[in-house]
Amino acid sequence: MNQTLKPILLALAGSLAALASPISVDSRYSLSLITNGLGITSSGVALIPSTGRVDVNTNASIIDSVNPANGSFTTLSLYGYSLAGDSSGNIYLTETASGAQYGTKKYDSSGNFQTFYNTGNGTDIITVDSAGNLYAAKYDGQYNTTILKFAAGSTTSTTYASGLYYVRGLAVDDSGQVYAQSAGQVYKVAAGGTTQGSHTLLATGLNGTRGLIWNSATGLLDINGGYELDQIHADGTWSQVATGFTFALGATVNAAGDIFISDQVGGLGAQTGGALYELTPTSSSSSGTPEPASGLLVGIGMVAAVVARHRRLAGSRP
Repeated sequence: MNQTLKPILLALAGSLAALASPISVDSRYSLSLITNGLGITSSGVALIPSTGRVDVNTNASIIDSVNPANGSFTTLSLYGYSLAGDSSGNIYLTETASGAQYGTKKYDSSGNFQTFYNTGNGTDIITVDSAGNLYAAKYDGQYNTTILKFAAGSTTSTTYASGLYYVRGLAVDDSGQVYAQSAGQVYKVAAGGTTQGSHTLLATGLNGTRGLIWNSATGLLDINGGYELDQIHADGTWSQVATGFTFALGATVNAAGDIFISDQVGGLGAQTGGALYELTPTSSSSSGTPEPASGLLVGIGMVAAVVARHRRLAGSRP
């Protein structure tokens, strides 16, 4: 196959597959399927900036490392649950280490062990901010949550905040503000806060958030109930970006604002594998007002947009 045309044809195939899927997106984004050949996805998707690849936690013991340009992937045999990445390309996994010792391990982009963080038992939600600080949500026996912080370069934790119940998502914006999802609500976390009332309620009415993601281009994103991706606005309202996922558990965003989100293949409870989708901003994505759209015309525009994007990239990718 002509190597210049190969990424374009692969992109076209992914876009046509996305068009046939039950997932719908509004006009701020176009949708393409990168691959549906992954293992059953677990919690976490991380971007590795140094290589441009997207790592997806699958089968709780394998990281599928995906090249978004053509959908090919390799595997890293790393055991863990929650997955995060930093700007240097390192991978963070909550897991069992040394038998009964629970914590978070840091690996380089090739999967070589680097550092152990004693986040303890009851930790399965982590995030890393742009400065390299690690945050971990740790539960007690009643799911009351303490947010731990490990400063960049340190393995000693401090208590960043507490007072929230069963945090299922953490994100940090470009200014260092921490956000947490708790029981269908999203809070702006106050450093040092110890009660729910010490934190600022930002958004409510969400159905069991499965993850929070900070997008520098548009703001806070929320995986709502595993089937929907929403944008949370500064005034606390939220709008739908995409819906129709089977059970999405992780997402990440690159510097261009492209969103990568994992999903299950097969019906809920009968999963046969995992998939990775890409949501690419369109010219209307700068508008704060969503414009829901679906159907053949949107699909044709989506295919054209993705093909054009991959044609631009074809000359710079192997």
